[in-house]
Amino acid sequence: MRIIRGLVVFATLLLALSPILSAQMMSGSVTGRLVDQAGAVIIQAKVRLTNDLTQQVREFETDSNGNFTFTNVPPGNYTLRVTQTGFKTYEQKAINVGAVERVALSEIRLEVGDV
Repeated sequence: MRIIRGLVVFATLLLALSPILSAQMMSGSVTGRLVDQAGAVIIQAKVRLTNDLTQQVREFETDSNGNFTFTNVPPGNYTLRVTQTGFKTYEQKAINVGAVERVALSEIRLEVGDV
């Protein structure tokens, strides 16, 4: 009888946690770092990640090291757009994010543009 109760409790717990576990396993991330032509980091730049299919937009502002990180990104194709005063707008298309994949973009160099 104890074994059956133990199995029932285990099965119930497993069913209760399955949505949480699958949500964690079915998303990726996109990371990168922004620098200028001289290699200096660019802080507080606006970084936008747009899902090409759903057009859902997520935004981030680079930190004090010029880094940005988008977590819990559903699988799909994305467009990354970066804007910062004094620099040309940067856009990268066709970024493919798979489930449980960490997409580390190379160091992104922004070109000086109109203020």
